[in-house]
Amino acid sequence: MANHLLAVRGEDPTPKPVGICWALRFIKAQLELHTKWDRTLHLQRALCEDPTTIRVWYQRVEDTRQTYSILDENTYNFDETGFAIGIAGTSKVVTSIEIVGRAITIKLGNRIWVTSIECINACGWAISPFIILPSKVLTVRNNGWTTDALGFKWIQHFNPCTESRTLGRWRLLIPDGHSNHATPEFNTCCTQNKIHTICMPSYTSYLLQPLDIGCFSPLKAAYRNQIHELAR
Repeated sequence: MANHLLAVRGEDPTPKPVGICWALRFIKAQLELHTKWDRTLHLQRALCEDPTTIRVWYQRVEDTRQTYSILDENTYNFDETGFAIGIAGTSKVVTSIEIVGRAITIKLGNRIWVTSIECINACGWAISPFIILPSKVLTVRNNGWTTDALGFKWIQHFNPCTESRTLGRWRLLIPDGHSNHATPEFNTCCTQNKIHTICMPSYTSYLLQPLDIGCFSPLKAAYRNQIHELAR
């Protein structure tokens, strides 16, 4: 592109091609530019970063609150997060300069996965967590992930935890669009107990989900730090 611009501007009839380091020198010369590492973003997420779609969703939430007189005290957000017990991810270590590539850290082979479903109120308080442990009995899953049945059990956990604190008739529950939050059993329980659910638009929870951004991210960072301390 730079060579093309040199040719079409006609300032030099025989322009000399730019050098191999031209781009780096150009960036250094422009004070408003700098380089940084990029990050990958799923195509569907990128396509859903539409201000119009997000604005329509917020308006739907507000219209529902106004129509049914739902206060902040009756507005809830919930989400789930998982982590492997005793696994803290990568960390910096001091090692010999002769080591090529990344240093290897030995970890236990068992990766026990635990899921926690958390729910927060718009006024700042939280209900007791719903922990899913890997097992073969009762309401826990053999691999630690949530299922439709466990999603239904969670809404049965949510209802008594919040019913006594409800001001008015209706509650508003805002989940992401995961399938186990939209089963017939889940929806029937919500209808019977006057709980409105408004799912976030697909692929937007990383932008709109308060628990992801404000709670789970710092929680996992603190968990990793605790694991490192215990390992030392």
